[in-house]
Amino acid sequence: MMKWSVGMMACLSAALWANPAGESQPAGASYEEVEWGKLQGAAASFVDAFNEQDAKTLAALFAENGVIELGQDVSIKGREAIHLYYQNIFESNPGAKIGMEATSVKFESPERVIERGALVMQNDDETSTFYYAAIVAKQDDGSWRIENSRTVQPAESSSNDALESIEGLIGEWVAQFDEASYKVQFRWDPSGAWMIGQGRFISPGIEPVRTTTRIGWDDKAGQIVSWSFDSLGGYSHSTWRRVEGVWNMDAAGVNADGESTKSLQTVSVVKPEQIVWSFTKREVDGAPQDDFNMRLVKSPPKPFANREGGEQ
Repeated sequence: MMKWSVGMMACLSAALWANPAGESQPAGASYEEVEWGKLQGAAASFVDAFNEQDAKTLAALFAENGVIELGQDVSIKGREAIHLYYQNIFESNPGAKIGMEATSVKFESPERVIERGALVMQNDDETSTFYYAAIVAKQDDGSWRIENSRTVQPAESSSNDALESIEGLIGEWVAQFDEASYKVQFRWDPSGAWMIGQGRFISPGIEPVRTTTRIGWDDKAGQIVSWSFDSLGGYSHSTWRRVEGVWNMDAAGVNADGESTKSLQTVSVVKPEQIVWSFTKREVDGAPQDDFNMRLVKSPPKPFANREGGEQ
């Protein structure tokens, strides 16, 4: 069975720049705005095609001689080979779903775009995040096609010294609640300026709830801040402060029902591979809520996906 690997992600994520229908642009829009209008819808189109396991549509997003670099000097070259590659992926991973986020987009020239971003893959109970770089070029017929896509490595450390105090969060963590569980993975984004957390709450009888957290440094306020979002539509913003070796976060946001939320969250280290994330002073639209604790245990690194792509 073909397992998912870091190298596979390069071929999945560059599709932000393939040829969507695009929405009409207002009169007087710049060239970049017009072309951006053509490109902007492609990420959703790509994700839909992948999640529908449509290998033919996915391959058509690449140039005729497009290349997917999988790492370790292994490449997939040409649209036909890319088509077969996707077919093999779908046969081996029938339940896989993806989502994408472009973190950097640059018009290197009027006919050439460089994109970097992150792809989140959900396959059964596994959630993984991978980073990519893509070259997308405008073709003679005016369409945009992926010419090259490759995996890039996340930063191994923060580029901001102020974030080194939370680098112990890097890794995969699991919390158990009777029959339910929460799995979250933290890693640096490629720039090292942000820590990204991707999580999934699983409980019998309900749809899984996915969470995304971005943690960074607010230079004006002189403190760590974070933003969290869930797949139900809720979000929150937190400011961090360290008190006697424990991180305290003042969090405020809005839940999926449109109600305002507040809480005081604390993260304390029980042992090097175990932390307790506590939620106290909780309110929903001003009404007090029960406190609760979440004990997270760090998982050992998974051996099947190495940093260069491919299986170990």
